[in-house]
Amino acid sequence: MTHPLDEAVRFTTTSSDDSRAVLRAATHPAYNNMVGPFGGITAAQLLAAVQQHPAAQGNPAAQTLNYTSPVEYGEFDIHLELVQTNNSNQHWNVRITQGESTPVTGSVVFTSERDTFAHQEARLPQVPGPEECESAPPVNDLRWLDNYEFRFARGAYELGREHDDSESVYWLRHTPSRHWDAPSLASAADSFFPRIFRRTGKPHPAATISLTTYFLGTPEEYASAGEYVLCQGRAQRFGGGTADQSARLFSSEGHLLVSTHQLTYFRG
Repeated sequence: MTHPLDEAVRFTTTSSDDSRAVLRAATHPAYNNMVGPFGGITAAQLLAAVQQHPAAQGNPAAQTLNYTSPVEYGEFDIHLELVQTNNSNQHWNVRITQGESTPVTGSVVFTSERDTFAHQEARLPQVPGPEECESAPPVNDLRWLDNYEFRFARGAYELGREHDDSESVYWLRHTPSRHWDAPSLASAADSFFPRIFRRTGKPHPAATISLTTYFLGTPEEYASAGEYVLCQGRAQRFGGGTADQSARLFSSEGHLLVSTHQLTYFRG
């Protein structure tokens, strides 16, 4: 059985050379959201598109995407441009077009691993294991949630209940089962519901404006992370219709796999 994420990152090349490419892609119904597809699957598609280009060197290190408008359901084009290749890093520009619209712009950085000083200061949050946390119930009309199992250690969204902080910590795994890799972590980095929901207990209209994800592990660490990753996220400030969000994704053994930051829009 092919996982929906792997189906979503299948592309048809319409034009390509040593430094550019245009790929035909499509939204996947398994990742439908309130308006357009889940932003995380779009991030996975763009990252996978760069990975699949013959000129790509090294491993994903950073991705920044700006969501200018919702991606419409159906086909779209992914445009890749290699900007610069240096001794240790490689820079790409990426964008999505649908007709005259450009709903997503961004950049992707790849790096080549080198033997250097290594140390991790971030520590795995001290929370119960996934088997001790209840699975969150399904949510109607948000199909993308069916691709994951959420087990909240703390910070679940509770309609009608305001909280003093916006932090959530939960265990996340694929349903159906799938290994972890850079595209799937790019998707999981956007799995946090808007922090305004947690803080106020109200389902405000909200959407991602800009999302940056840093890939801090190795492909081997991703693949050996196990079924569940632990996701920890919170906002620092709300106001003027925007809020930030900082988050970290750990393996169950405590390896920091991804850190991510985003700016969200909300009303009310």
